Amino acid sequence: MVMRMEPFRQQEFGWRVALDFLLSGSGSSLFIVYFLAGGGVSAVYMVGPALVLAGLAVLLSELGRPSNFWRSIYNYRASWMARGAIFNLAYTLIWLAMVSLYALRVGNYFPLYAVEFAFSFPVLIYPVMLLYEVKDIKLWRSWWTSALTLLYAISGGSSLGAALSLLYRSGDQIVYASALINVILIVFLFVYIQELRQKQRVYRSVESALREMLYGGGRALLQLSFSGAVVSLAMYVIALAIQPVALLAVPLGAAIDLAGVYSFRLMVLRLGFHEPLVSERRLREMAEGLRKRSGEPQ
Repeated sequence: MVMRMEPFRQQEFGWRVALDFLLSGSGSSLFIVYFLAGGGVSAVYMVGPALVLAGLAVLLSELGRPSNFWRSIYNYRASWMARGAIFNLAYTLIWLAMVSLYALRVGNYFPLYAVEFAFSFPVLIYPVMLLYEVKDIKLWRSWWTSALTLLYAISGGSSLGAALSLLYRSGDQIVYASALINVILIVFLFVYIQELRQKQRVYRSVESALREMLYGGGRALLQLSFSGAVVSLAMYVIALAIQPVALLAVPLGAAIDLAGVYSFRLMVLRLGFHEPLVSERRLREMAEGLRKRSGEPQ
């Protein structure tokens, strides 16, 4: 085993995983938000699952070969990545049934909407659980990291919903919801940094992550994720206050918000530092060396 005396950055999850988190989280939350808002435009219901399908394709590219995808599914009892792949696959199959009925203009597809709505929640939550199950990356196991990961996913979906509801003229409810979610995000980001300042006294990996976030390469991603929430909030407020500019302000706010969502996911993955590792053999050797120098019997 390699001895590591300092925290070291994880190499397993990169930009593809961040993109999968963005697409699957935004797509599933778009379906949830639009369904709860009582949206009646069938075409909008098709957009969210299409994004989840795109996220599934990105996940496939991360695994390398399609055969690896099927093998990974068999590990569903131990891996949240496998469960996430199953959720995304089931979600996509239900969507294909919805698209078929919609294209043929036959049947009542509201029951499929309800089933898809139910499956949206595990698709939305699985990235949070995937990060949480990595036990030696304390940043990912923070309650605030989980809450912000979930909030950013909902923010991305509500922003898409706001832009689409404006396109189809189905009301301002989702624009109001998007503005509220961004206010909560801004507050949570401030509290998040304070929470990490407290945890750095206990976990060396969190100390390394906080230093990288505030002073290193992760600083730009933090600024982008925070600025995305602030600027998109301003766009939504302008759109609600001045209706003639809504057609420009809401899509612009949604695009900026999605950029911020992706930046946050990339930042969290980049700041995933493992706790230091030391082999048991090396520890025994060090202990024996100390006993020899002190003259104690072995």
